[in-house]
Amino acid sequence: LATIAGGNLLWDMIHRMQEKIKCSQLTNINKTECAWIRDLKYYAYSTRGSTLNGFLAALDAAEVYRPDEVRFGSAIIVELWRNENAQYEIIVRFREKSFGTELRNVTKLVGVCGRKVACSWNDFVAGSETYNPGDFQKYCAKRISPINSTTTPVSTTTTTPVSTTTTTSGTSSKSFSLLSLGSYFLASLIINFSVTEIARQNNDESRS
Repeated sequence: LATIAGGNLLWDMIHRMQEKIKCSQLTNINKTECAWIRDLKYYAYSTRGSTLNGFLAALDAAEVYRPDEVRFGSAIIVELWRNENAQYEIIVRFREKSFGTELRNVTKLVGVCGRKVACSWNDFVAGSETYNPGDFQKYCAKRISPINSTTTPVSTTTTTPVSTTTTTSGTSSKSFSLLSLGSYFLASLIINFSVTEIARQNNDESRS
């Protein structure tokens, strides 16, 4: 479910960030194929709340919002940073209220980020591989595995009714409500901030 509802969007974002990283290198910055993303700092998606919930599932981030249905007008912001060691990091923020301006750093709650305020880019990509649908058309064309059913044999000596137990394979241990009014999803690509700025932010986050 997480792959279908949120994995496709997650990997669309990852692919754009991979392009941003590649095109930020001095050897590539002036290439024609990098012109569209060279100066791009921000990319936004607008979608329904069900996709937001699916995206949180793909991030393995059930703790970001309780109860499991996000509010109308909520936003998730995914930022790409380059730190003082020239290593790339991901920071995930959540805006809960439609008209609010407070952005809460929820990177610690993202499953693959190890409770850190900034997530290693390599860890983020590797951890997201579980929900990578690849070719989405081919993924959606896959046949669904049949439901596994076990039936208690009919007793020949009693009149007790037959008991049937049905279990569904592939059920996720985490549940996310997919019923929600329209919410808005924002995904940011932010890169090339100054060393002092990102260092200051990391210090602020560690104190909070």
